[in-house]
Amino acid sequence: MSGRKSKQKGKRGEREVATMLRAIFPEAKRGIQSRGGGAEIADVEIPAFHIEVKLQAKPNIRAALRQAVAEAAPGKHPVAFTRADRDDWVVSMRGEDWLELVGQWWAETGGRAA
Repeated sequence: MSGRKSKQKGKRGEREVATMLRAIFPEAKRGIQSRGGGAEIADVEIPAFHIEVKLQAKPNIRAALRQAVAEAAPGKHPVAFTRADRDDWVVSMRGEDWLELVGQWWAETGGRAA
């Protein structure tokens, strides 16, 4: 795939993820890197998370998560949204972050499912 087509595909993936996240986070939007910002800016911006998005034929989930971890600001949970062509989105995060978030949710709900 040419560089231009690859960039367009990446932008399309970022728009898809931002649209999905708006169901919970109305302020979700593509990161400023799409307007010339630095590489450390998340692909999609929402509170408390650094989100990297990879839409590729065969995305490397671990590499995407490593990038999110490396670029996340202190206090932000790194998350990778990856999708292979014509497949479903996969969301990955470190186990320690998942446990922290689920632990908070569990404590807030008193152990009752929402």
